Amino acid sequence: SVNPQSSAQINYLSHFLTNSSSFAYAESLFARFLRTSPSVELWKFYINYVRSVSLFSRFGLSYCAQKPAMANDKLNH
Repeated sequence: SVNPQSSAQINYLSHFLTNSSSFAYAESLFARFLRTSPSVELWKFYINYVRSVSLFSRFGLSYCAQKPAMANDKLNH
């Protein structure tokens, strides 16, 4: 089962990940939350974030917008 605290943290982080201008703040939250979290779901959320940022920086926004299914498949393996 999913830890209620990690669910709240994921929801909170999601709010800041909707706008690239707040990514730095979201990253500081990741650092704080992950330091003590045993939550697999929170760690998966972080890994998905890192991968999406990597795709964006490598291929640009248009590539990421056109390839969400491919990215999701790759992130879930």
